[in-house]
Amino acid sequence: MSDLDEIRKRMQKRKGTKYPLNDDNFKRFYNFMIKFMVVILVVLVSMSYVKLNPNTKIKDLVLNDANYKKVTSWLSDSLLSFLPDDAITTSSEINYEHLDGNYYTNNSNQVLNLEAGRVIEIGSDGKYVIVLSKKGVEITYSEIDNVMVGLYDEIDQGMVLGSYNEKFVLKFEYLGKEISYEEYQRME
Repeated sequence: MSDLDEIRKRMQKRKGTKYPLNDDNFKRFYNFMIKFMVVILVVLVSMSYVKLNPNTKIKDLVLNDANYKKVTSWLSDSLLSFLPDDAITTSSEINYEHLDGNYYTNNSNQVLNLEAGRVIEIGSDGKYVIVLSKKGVEITYSEIDNVMVGLYDEIDQGMVLGSYNEKFVLKFEYLGKEISYEEYQRME
């Protein structure tokens, strides 16, 4: 067999590829890459502008919570809709066992959020989280490890906030006054 025959066989094998690089596939790939590069360019230019001019209105417009939430929800709905949902559903009833003082425990080592709300403060050492619930109650979870939420995150009931070893502190404050766990449970 000559070298010419070997080359012909290899060329025949290449023709049998699943997606040959014809004009249509090349145009799609080319258009995608151009769009991707334009997006990267716009992001880099806007980031550079904000970095060079820190007191601009663009920074306030782009970095406020409302726009951030709109952008992330649009990205999730349109671009990332093919990904599986990571939401973990838990039972709607979350109960903690009172030990002594403000110390509580449950049947696992995870600290679960009692009610939907927003994280309004996280300790600089990462040992406590304060959540403002939909009812207006500030719930403080402290002496916890491995905080899994970020500042100003909207969180749902049953979401894991962190973990604890033996016990953790749970405090409730409503209208500037500290209330007990039992009073919180009676609130509607």
